[in-house]
Amino acid sequence: MLAVWVATSAAGLGSLSLAEPDEPRFAEATRQMFARGDFLTPFFNGAPRFEKPILFYWMQAIAFAALGPTETAARLPASLAGLGCLLITWAMGRRAFGPTAGLAAAVILATTFRFAIWTRQGLTDVPVLFFMMAALYAWLRAFEGDDREGRIALVGWAAVGLAALTKGPVAVLPVLVTAVFLLVTRQWHLLRRWHLPAGTLVAALVVLPWYGWMTWLHGREFVDFALGYEVLARYGYSGAAFPSANRSFLWYAAIYPGDAAPWTLFIAAGAVFAAWRFRRGDIVERQAVIFFAMWFVTVFAVFASARFKVPHYVLPAYPAASIIAGYLIDRVIRGQTSAAFWRVPFVLTTTALAAMTVIVALFLRRAFLTPWVSVGMAAPALLGAALIAAWIAAAAGRRGRAFSAIVGGVSLATASLALVTAPRELQRYQPIRALGQRLAALADADDRVGLYGRLGGPGVIFYSRHNITWIDSVEEALDFLNARDRRFLVIPEDDFAAVAARQPGPLFVIDRGTFFNVRLKRLFESRLDTADRPMLLVANQPVSPKDIVE
Repeated sequence: MLAVWVATSAAGLGSLSLAEPDEPRFAEATRQMFARGDFLTPFFNGAPRFEKPILFYWMQAIAFAALGPTETAARLPASLAGLGCLLITWAMGRRAFGPTAGLAAAVILATTFRFAIWTRQGLTDVPVLFFMMAALYAWLRAFEGDDREGRIALVGWAAVGLAALTKGPVAVLPVLVTAVFLLVTRQWHLLRRWHLPAGTLVAALVVLPWYGWMTWLHGREFVDFALGYEVLARYGYSGAAFPSANRSFLWYAAIYPGDAAPWTLFIAAGAVFAAWRFRRGDIVERQAVIFFAMWFVTVFAVFASARFKVPHYVLPAYPAASIIAGYLIDRVIRGQTSAAFWRVPFVLTTTALAAMTVIVALFLRRAFLTPWVSVGMAAPALLGAALIAAWIAAAAGRRGRAFSAIVGGVSLATASLALVTAPRELQRYQPIRALGQRLAALADADDRVGLYGRLGGPGVIFYSRHNITWIDSVEEALDFLNARDRRFLVIPEDDFAAVAARQPGPLFVIDRGTFFNVRLKRLFESRLDTADRPMLLVANQPVSPKDIVE
């Protein structure tokens, strides 16, 4: 399990620049804590940042203190939290269905597309998931009648408080999951073991000091954003405008099959198997199946009803689905179920992965001219070899080895993409880091920095170590550049032509870079068409001749 985590969630954490817009916002706010000497109020671009509570910034601050303000440090808290999620998944699956089920569940979660991607993001989603899972696991232990049930239950409530201090009111999810489970099973006697009144007090003691301090310090401004915008606007209970596409109640159900890849069919088969076996299982199995089912359904219901929807919001449902899939894998390996529960998802999944192997290889060749025989083709080569091994093992009736081959292939392919493909091919088409670092080297503390449009703004701020002026029109750009002091502007090349045509004085192009988005249609484009949006760094005054591009 540890090796799988290293491959999928830890290898190459710093191989790509911070992803716009949220990663650099968090990283810059954390960096500003050191610059300002204020570790209670996050600041971004010269203004307080109330978008998330304080705990994740503190996690990043510890990493920054150890490693400096780097991409690896910014992402390390989420990666370590991902390991914590895997350990709790293993522990839950082991207690419910056996050690093999627990291990299978953990590696399934580790290699699930959406989870693996988000453990590599310097954001709050995986850390808050860890705290929510810790709460659920503590309460399950208390419900089992552990002699230390009181202390264990209160540890769970403390985890709820830490979750709230990481991402706000979403921390109520484990409370809702547990309440739904108790309601469905009618196990009212477990309420005593939950220690609800004392637990609520413990959670409040964890959360309220920082929230109280921020309310006292910033007043209505903080309350309106932390409650009105971040909570009510997301659910459509206020008039606040929230940037969101019009997504239906069933939107998460539509995207989940892709996000759960490559284990989607195993999860579906696991759900069918759990329902088929339900009456045959003992009381422990039945209670576990109900709990994980209610966990999954409750998370989907809560976020499906929200006004604002993005794919990773349902991450809290992924461990429950992985444990159900691990339950199936365990019983398949033991030979305690029909072969159809294994054969159908195995054949379809390995076929889909084989097709993905070909697509990745073609993409690398078409988009980056990667030689067919080179280290750049390691990801599809490793995955293809693993699939061959899986088919051989399955044909010999060694289903456990076939499952392990899939896990190993996906893990090694992910590590290869992070360690080889990302730094060699993708990073050169993510220009904000290079432009920002160039700014950091050239711009003095008194120089002004502007950004035309909104693309790449947070990254420019983080990498340049400068606050920026947001510019949204040619007129604003001209006003910004027509100043006596030296000013720098990051601007799309298309917009630069319009500005330069009306600029009375000369403008100096210092650097340029090109954005590139990974899309399937690239398979049908020539390499010369990889440019999406060229960006320029320009100045209104001369700099050293060696720093001028043209």
